[in-house]
Amino acid sequence: MSRLSRLVVCGGSVVVLLALVPWIPGGAQPTAQTSRLQTPAEAVNYSQGGTLYDPLMKFVHELDAASPL
Repeated sequence: MSRLSRLVVCGGSVVVLLALVPWIPGGAQPTAQTSRLQTPAEAVNYSQGGTLYDPLMKFVHELDAASPL
């Protein structure tokens, strides 16, 4: 099999697998609680330059607590 053929087959396989991910039973689905979470940048409408460590870690812990994984 030529290199191009392998690339096409592998690429096609990845596309098919990614298309099936939402249909995997038990896969992570957004919940009402996670859809309300905002990153620190979103919360200030991207008006600040960067995100400080403490607000970022607070968001990470909230996201972790809201996740069923």
